[in-house]
Amino acid sequence: MLNRKTVFIFSLFLLLLFQITLSNKSSFLSAYSQNTTTTTANTTTKTETTNTLNLSKIPATIVKVGDINIGYKKIGEGPTILLITGFSVSMNNWDPTLINNLSKNHTVIIFDNRGIGNTSAGHQNFTINQFAQDTIGLMNALQINKTDIMGFSMGSYIAQDIALTNPEKINKLVLYASVCGGPESTPLHENLTKIILNSKNATEFYRGSIPLIFPKELIDKYPGFIDIAAKKFPLDTSMDTIRNQYSAVNSWYYKGICNQIDKINSPTLIMVGTKDILSPPINSLMMAEKIPDSWLIKIQGGGHPVMAQNASKIATVIDAFLK
Repeated sequence: MLNRKTVFIFSLFLLLLFQITLSNKSSFLSAYSQNTTTTTANTTTKTETTNTLNLSKIPATIVKVGDINIGYKKIGEGPTILLITGFSVSMNNWDPTLINNLSKNHTVIIFDNRGIGNTSAGHQNFTINQFAQDTIGLMNALQINKTDIMGFSMGSYIAQDIALTNPEKINKLVLYASVCGGPESTPLHENLTKIILNSKNATEFYRGSIPLIFPKELIDKYPGFIDIAAKKFPLDTSMDTIRNQYSAVNSWYYKGICNQIDKINSPTLIMVGTKDILSPPINSLMMAEKIPDSWLIKIQGGGHPVMAQNASKIATVIDAFLK
């Protein structure tokens, strides 16, 4: 098992090696362009230029999994990597530059969690374990026996559940903006709870969440950042769904699995921004100390969705880890 010193030295080495510093421009606000061809037979979209994908213009394929229909998209060719989204966001919220770059060497599969976007809510209770079962069901439906998995925020909780309950399903694991919950982790941000309880609709919720997601310096730099960023989220999501997902997060977070993650046996890359106030970096350091075969990268100046701030360089790090 890696000790604190080993983790720190190796993460520092990686930071120096890749020189990850955040640019002043957020690709989240970019006008995305796309030049792709879609093959209907295998529902795979292959990028033909270096232009950034417009994920919203790629049609979703729907597959029946248990009590729900899951919407998913495939981009690229090569070994599969399955990306699990975070709380209240859709698969179209993945940074398109990240997806474009990863798809050069991988078949990237993105999908909507239960109740969001192209995936129905079903009748099962919203829990992290249920979301994990949904994910495994999607893998089975697509005849994927084993894959690399990357989970962002709530998606990283789902990924940890899979790593513990179905370790045979994972090659390598990427946990991004993560925690392992319970008393050892920092508590959920109280302002997020207030926003969820007080928001009348999804637009109000996403607008209120932006200052918790992105660093203040980035928001202040771009006039109208909050309104522009909020419009990128799935605004047709009901507050019932958002609250149900948050209930799943809250229940999992309260109990926690920090005392179990030392049983994760997949090689694991843990990534976090130094200005992430929803999943503060101290959580990632603790996780790197507990997970035996793990590596930690802290990205200077990064907020919660740090990949939206410098997707290209971070994609390079992930791609190197997966090789």
